[in-house]
Amino acid sequence: MKKLNAAVLSGLVLIIGCAPASSHAQSSVTLYGAIDTAVGFVTNAGGSNSANRVGFINSNIQTTSWGLKGTEALGGNLRAVFNLQSAFNPSTGSLSESGVEFGEQAYVGLSSTDYGTLTFGRQFDPVTDVLEPLTGDIYFGSLFATVGDVDNYDALLHINNSIKYASPVLAGFQFEAMAALNGIAGSVSAGSFYSLGASYTNGGLSLAGGYTVSKVDNTTALVDGVASTTASTTADGLAYDNPIVQFENITSNEIGRIGGQYVFGPFIAGAAYSNSKFHQFDSGATLTFNSGSGFLHYALNSALSLAAGYSYTKATGEGASASYNQLSLASDYYLSKRTDIYLSAVYQRANGQTLDNLDNLVPATASVGDEGFYGTSREQALAVLGMRHRF
Repeated sequence: MKKLNAAVLSGLVLIIGCAPASSHAQSSVTLYGAIDTAVGFVTNAGGSNSANRVGFINSNIQTTSWGLKGTEALGGNLRAVFNLQSAFNPSTGSLSESGVEFGEQAYVGLSSTDYGTLTFGRQFDPVTDVLEPLTGDIYFGSLFATVGDVDNYDALLHINNSIKYASPVLAGFQFEAMAALNGIAGSVSAGSFYSLGASYTNGGLSLAGGYTVSKVDNTTALVDGVASTTASTTADGLAYDNPIVQFENITSNEIGRIGGQYVFGPFIAGAAYSNSKFHQFDSGATLTFNSGSGFLHYALNSALSLAAGYSYTKATGEGASASYNQLSLASDYYLSKRTDIYLSAVYQRANGQTLDNLDNLVPATASVGDEGFYGTSREQALAVLGMRHRF
């Protein structure tokens, strides 16, 4: 029965997509997606030891996912829009994003060429919308991301229960705003998320910036006489309890980001800066990350492109003073418009001391990009050879 239902659904999608324009001139539904997988080698990836790792490392350039998106004309310049996007692990077929069916996006809304777009549901935040297209991440993904993705450089945040507005583009300017409510009884702000983003484009120059505030509702209760804390937030994928931000629970996170890129001939050059603060729940300790990055992308010809990126991150707070230097290199060769193979490598060096979950000063250890490989060394390197197909 499940196979039959899947076949029927696939048939309906094909019928909708292939029907004559005269029958569906006012609406459209598109099936889309990407599969990105690679074999990789990582040094110092054993967690409690310095063991190396060889295995599959997926979604390096682009998140492996499939989705359905569509529009319906409602008259005048007004359209209904929707997008459902589900991420999965191409090595096993299992769902990504903590098993959420549509973990990437799930929203519906209204769009007007005159007044902008208003959408409701699970969405990317405005800062991601305006800034990610200007970063090295858009070309070579997670291996160019900020250390630990502390500033959401790699777009790991997915905002539940959100309302987002995106303005039309006026003289090169556009702005977006978002508010998300967690639905906590007795408190509007508990677990909420707020964000503003703006961009400007003029010829080959593009600039963007924005600010996000994510609050966490931490509720402590006794379970069999033992205190247990439950954290709730609308910002799914908030970067903490990882090798770089070792706090298990936070009360809030604020991120400010600016960046830009310039296109000249076959070259694209970009730079970005961010400031991100994580506030520990139990102690109130604050760990602050200031990150600067730059990249250069070169299209050697219509099929082959090369890129190099560098990022520097400084962590401070409560006596901590750690620094992370990261160098990324990548090449991408297109076999066709939809299929490409890539080779990427990244090296990171950590120095100084950072905070663990108990606010103790501990040696900072390397963890490349936002891959999350725990190590005990100051250095870590990763190389991947992968393939991507888009549909």
